[in-house]
Amino acid sequence: MTDRLSNQRALFNIPEDVVYLNCASQGPFMRQTCDAGHEGVLRKAKPWDPSMRARTLDEIESCRAVYGNLVGAGADDIALVHSTSYGIPGGSLEPQPR
Repeated sequence: MTDRLSNQRALFNIPEDVVYLNCASQGPFMRQTCDAGHEGVLRKAKPWDPSMRARTLDEIESCRAVYGNLVGAGADDIALVHSTSYGIPGGSLEPQPR
């Protein structure tokens, strides 16, 4: 059991002298998650950069395709919006569902 836990520990930025057991609501992020978050923040820091915008749009299209596959729908059937409060009013304007 110790070997398995030590292998997982390397995935997190937890110092060797720390044992953190309170993961109910404040679990540590994995290193990979921190890297992705950092990259996302840097992307948001330059919204005028066309390459950043293009990469974001490519990732959105990829997410739509993956989620569509997961639920048995096409990517064109999946809409991603910035927030629920933004999407609900927009969705309610559709006069007739397809």
